[in-house]
Amino acid sequence: MSTIKTEHPEYGTHYWSYNPDDQKGMEGEFIKVFPISGGFAKRIPKAHVKEWDTQIPRVYERRFVGFADWPEYRAIACYVNPFDNWNGWAKPLVDEKGRNFFLAEQRRLSADNESVATGKVFNDAIIWHDPNCSDEPDLTIIPEWITVDGIDVKVWDISLGFCWDVQSPRRFIFLLPCNREQIPDLPEPSGGQLVLWDRQEKREVFVLFENYANAICLEQGKDSPFTQLETWFNNLSNEALVSEGMTATKEEFHHA
Repeated sequence: MSTIKTEHPEYGTHYWSYNPDDQKGMEGEFIKVFPISGGFAKRIPKAHVKEWDTQIPRVYERRFVGFADWPEYRAIACYVNPFDNWNGWAKPLVDEKGRNFFLAEQRRLSADNESVATGKVFNDAIIWHDPNCSDEPDLTIIPEWITVDGIDVKVWDISLGFCWDVQSPRRFIFLLPCNREQIPDLPEPSGGQLVLWDRQEKREVFVLFENYANAICLEQGKDSPFTQLETWFNNLSNEALVSEGMTATKEEFHHA
């Protein structure tokens, strides 16, 4: 098996497993490939192939990962390779801070559920114990080094077969009682007011007074003006924030 690279103006860049000996019965202009991270075979036009013998690039982006039913404050800062996943799920690599946060969360969950897997650090490796796999030895996760923006970072792979979702933590958020249930670092909402809060700077961005705040009760779906405004603020680039006298986004604000 070898790796090929395809590029398409609509679908972007992808990498596939390709076996030159596994093309019997295929039409001349098509080839049979498999998604690089697992999945069903697919037939694609040869015209989309840009490189026939290549490697998955070792590029890493700073992201947050979690699960759909996790509160937002539990998302974990990590590094992911956008070209390398597991059946469509992220394969997070965490630094020492992220490793310790993840292991602490697993220990906390295991206190109420003995079937939750846990890990401990021994000689700089994670010794991962899954009580549901008692017939198998504990997994040893040895750290590796990756380069991010020219800086070498020591990381541990915590993919562990979990269905990790890449999440987009919100810096700016309206103060509502329901939001405080998911994001404990938010202060109490101001009485009769609707406040857009900057979680990084821990201050108000602006305030809508009572008559406007009451309209929040009418919000329906993602297209409400409140959701659109919150989304717009969270999509501002660091350059845009700085140009208006605000501080560029720090990734650490998420676990404040």
